[in-house]
Amino acid sequence: MGITALNPHDEDCAAMSGPPDALKLALALHARGDLRGALAQGEAALRAAPRHAGILQFLGVVAAQAGDRPKAADYLGRSLDADPANPRTRANLAKLLVDMGDAAAAERLTAPAAMRAPSPDLLRLRGDILKGLGRLADAVAAYEAAVAAKADYAEAWNNLGNARRDLGDLDGAIEALDRARVLRPDLAASHLNLARVLAQAKRWRDCLAVLDARLQAVPGDADVLVEKGIALIRSARAAEALGVLAEAIRRAPRHWQAHVALGDAHGQLDDVRPAEDAYRTAIALDPTAGLAYVNLGLLLEQHNRIGDLAALLGAARAAGVPARETAVLQVLEDQRAGRHAEALAGARSLDVSATGLDMVRARLIGQLADKLGRYDEAFAAFAEVNALNAAPYLAGGGRIAAYRETVEQQIAAATPAWSARWLPHAPAGRPAPAFLVGFPRSGTTLLDTVLMGHPGAHVLEEEPLLQRVADLAGDIDRLPAMDAAEIDALRARYFHELDALAPQAQGRLVIDKLPLHLVRAPLIHRLFPDARFIFAERHPCDAVLSCFMQNFRVNAAMASFLTLQDSALLYDRVMTFWTACRALLPLRVHAVRYEAMIADLEGTARALLDYLDLPWTGAVLDHQSTAAARTHIRTPSYAQIVQPLYRTADGRWTKYRDQMAPVLPILAPWVGRFGYAM
Repeated sequence: MGITALNPHDEDCAAMSGPPDALKLALALHARGDLRGALAQGEAALRAAPRHAGILQFLGVVAAQAGDRPKAADYLGRSLDADPANPRTRANLAKLLVDMGDAAAAERLTAPAAMRAPSPDLLRLRGDILKGLGRLADAVAAYEAAVAAKADYAEAWNNLGNARRDLGDLDGAIEALDRARVLRPDLAASHLNLARVLAQAKRWRDCLAVLDARLQAVPGDADVLVEKGIALIRSARAAEALGVLAEAIRRAPRHWQAHVALGDAHGQLDDVRPAEDAYRTAIALDPTAGLAYVNLGLLLEQHNRIGDLAALLGAARAAGVPARETAVLQVLEDQRAGRHAEALAGARSLDVSATGLDMVRARLIGQLADKLGRYDEAFAAFAEVNALNAAPYLAGGGRIAAYRETVEQQIAAATPAWSARWLPHAPAGRPAPAFLVGFPRSGTTLLDTVLMGHPGAHVLEEEPLLQRVADLAGDIDRLPAMDAAEIDALRARYFHELDALAPQAQGRLVIDKLPLHLVRAPLIHRLFPDARFIFAERHPCDAVLSCFMQNFRVNAAMASFLTLQDSALLYDRVMTFWTACRALLPLRVHAVRYEAMIADLEGTARALLDYLDLPWTGAVLDHQSTAAARTHIRTPSYAQIVQPLYRTADGRWTKYRDQMAPVLPILAPWVGRFGYAM
């Protein structure tokens, strides 16, 4: 906490009596930094006046500054006995006791009963001591007493805000920290603390406004730039964060937190190599930077680099990173090793509120509780993940139903009269891609991994090529009457985008995989009337539940998976449109049932390759090796796809029948249509 230094003009020094020469020399030596000489001369003065409070306080301060804490405590205690009303002595002794590890004694020294009229400074100090002892409610009371006694005490308002935050009172924390910021615009900590609490409350716009105001006052403040970068990342604006964090690193190259945040931004953008480099730079700058290890570990786990994850955990321990900071890595290791009970216990005990990893904690609890049959706990955890995911999307103006409304408009447009206007056109030239579609979580990632094992196929995994063409094509109503020149131009644009993205695909069958291209079926048929669709189907209840349980990156389409109700409604609308398209247009479709694929991968694969006119190769059955060779899996299936085929997800929805009861009437017609059982 630091002990206040006296100086020759201090009233306590001015009140000293004793040999004038010894006093003057002691003060002069102290001013020059000669602590040993100051102690010797001060003790000479004390011999002439053994109970003089001012001399004792001076000696206590000098002894503390010289590193002799026991002697300092003795002098300050004697000074306080001689002058119990001196607030400086009481404060210095209390701070010294905290530094010596006796916070309980410091608390007793600052208790109201021990003081006649506590000053605002002592009340603030008492709050600091109580907060250190974990007595947050008492700390809040002490800080509130300090600001009641001194309304313009910015430092006490700042500490009050931090204590309220730790107590979970975010609104009260924001009020106190904003007061501190207004009272002392130069108090940098209050700006950062306010921004952090606003971020914790998911008030991203307000958080960024506070940080931008601070940057206007103090341009180039690296700490503020880092905090702004973090806020942008957490509000799903990682691309903007890159420039902000680059500027922070330019101004403070050794700011390891800036490199961690830069890694987070790249990770959110799927820039895996730059993300890993940024985290490793942070660790090189500070080998004990726990957050860098944790975020790098999460990246490694996401890309199935389990050996590297174990090595990282070992390196963190060797560097002396506290276990409480690497606990997430231990949970990940336990989870991947099948120690699910240990992993769940670890996940429950994670304290991640200050690190932004609250979503990671909830996701881990959900996954592990599900494996252990704790279905109520699992469902609650997945609901928490979705609520955390929803906050930045909704704060940015997103709407849950926006994508579903778009599908609804397409359903209304896709009528027999619409299809009757369809002008035939058979484009020449390059063969059409095949399109792998299906409702998300219906086995499309396993299917694309199987197909990646074939040397004659090239799989595009969720690339937005067709979206770019759709933006040019316009509304679904335009498709039937589109002329040959426009069709050829749009088709050429698709292949231009394809060649730029994957020149290695030349001469191979392109498999364009994006599950919700289901709703692009009319556009696909317009541009590629010879295209083949691979339709992945799964029990509707399992597909919807799995979507709800996945940590998707939220956009207009994925926002529908934030609640079970919206997931079921989207399933109904998407399948209604897909069924209408199949009835109205001569689509070439081969359905692959997820449950059949799990039961008989070879039989499913043989039928699929026959449909695609690809020769049989047993390499497609080694999906684990194919998955392990992939540098990145863009879907939430990254962990499952490298495992042997398992059937535990088949019929999972029945374990959550109570939670799914409200949506079963929506899904029941599709269960029957696809030949499943309820």
